[in-house]
Amino acid sequence: MHALRNIGCELSIDDFGTGYSSFAYLRQFPVHELKLDRVFIQNLVADRGDQQIVKALIDLAHAFDLRALAEGVDDPAAVHMLREFGCDRVQGFLYSRALPAEQLIDWVQRFNRGEAMATMHRDGVTSLDRGLSQAISVSDTVSA
Repeated sequence: MHALRNIGCELSIDDFGTGYSSFAYLRQFPVHELKLDRVFIQNLVADRGDQQIVKALIDLAHAFDLRALAEGVDDPAAVHMLREFGCDRVQGFLYSRALPAEQLIDWVQRFNRGEAMATMHRDGVTSLDRGLSQAISVSDTVSA
């Protein structure tokens, strides 16, 4: 993992907060991002417990200088709440389903032509980001 990071690859801990994810990974692995599992996002707007867990996980990620990415975002109200919590990135069917390679290439081309969504930043400000490395990760976008 260190060799991958040293050549510029960015690494994430997927499904953080469920299954086999461990707090020890935050110290052990040279990662850039925590991906918060969709189980906490699906009822985020209505469930106070999920809100508390998500906010705590976002704060935890930032305490370790990691980005926080929320998986399974399907609701604009959840995007707004995640932005208020300081979440750095979101991904979900609200923006795009998983794409086969040929469709991803078309999506990247549209993105780079300016037919893009806005990138959510930790401070809640949005800006267009047309860089190819960002475009490939649909998880980096939220609607403006």
